[in-house]
Amino acid sequence: MNNEIGRKITSLTLMAIMVAGGLTFAVPGVMPAAYAANANLFVSAENSQFDNYMSGPQVIEVVVIDSDINDTDEAKGEPDVTVNGKVLRMVQAVDGNWYGYFADRDQALIADSTATTAGSGLDFGQFCAASTGTTVLGISTSETDGIAIS
Repeated sequence: MNNEIGRKITSLTLMAIMVAGGLTFAVPGVMPAAYAANANLFVSAENSQFDNYMSGPQVIEVVVIDSDINDTDEAKGEPDVTVNGKVLRMVQAVDGNWYGYFADRDQALIADSTATTAGSGLDFGQFCAASTGTTVLGISTSETDGIAIS
């Protein structure tokens, strides 16, 4: 029961972050704030020193640290995390924590275009269509605007 409530709070928090992120296109001079309202959820853009603002090609890391789903020797499903109503795919690391990453696609493409050598600078990797995830990775990434694979 607690785990289900935690997942819903996580989903709502990330949805609010991405809704605010959409405002950057409508009002370019205003950047949204990011807040994690759950003790099990950590968002890399959360920083009171900078009023929790995120901008440009920043890659946001989302970490779910939950003792109910951190066993690496047992089959457990990934946590339900959504960003702006779309699924953020999470992967489990050897430490038992779940990690997911997202960025503003347009800003990432601009930053990536400045990298003259593959693997250096702001090279985001190869940008692929949303349907690429299923064929290359074996998981669905259909709810994304695309995926970068390095």
